[in-house]
Amino acid sequence: TRGVPVRAPVLRYPSGLPAMTTNPQKPPSQPAMTRFPDQVSFSADRSRLAAIDINIANAVNLYDVSEGRLIRQVCKSLDKIRLVALSPDGNWVAVCADSVRRAVFRLVSAESGEVVLERDFPHAEGDPAVTVSAITFHPTSAKVAVALSDGTLF
Repeated sequence: TRGVPVRAPVLRYPSGLPAMTTNPQKPPSQPAMTRFPDQVSFSADRSRLAAIDINIANAVNLYDVSEGRLIRQVCKSLDKIRLVALSPDGNWVAVCADSVRRAVFRLVSAESGEVVLERDFPHAEGDPAVTVSAITFHPTSAKVAVALSDGTLF
């Protein structure tokens, strides 16, 4: 069977280059070196999308899906961002980053970009690196769960 074509906006960076599209019939025209983000997360009402910036992996962008525009960059990090989760109500962005020395969890306000909670997980000398392996929000957006590669949950 054939799928039904979907008209959807193209999400764009401030430079005007397409960031991504939700329309499989019309892929964005992008420079050859640009790639799609490894991690994206929709709000429950599908009005917002958080995505790791595809050009620099140490930032998270928040998009308005209906208008296909960048709302703001909600988080920058000195470490490489690996995971992102947007709360179901669209008000919070959970971000996990890691480096050679540590793993970091941040809870960021989607409205202001302010970091409201940060937790570091330093790597012990000689121990294998602990990384954040999963993050998810409770359906009410009141809680967030974080799983570490050593089996720790918080």
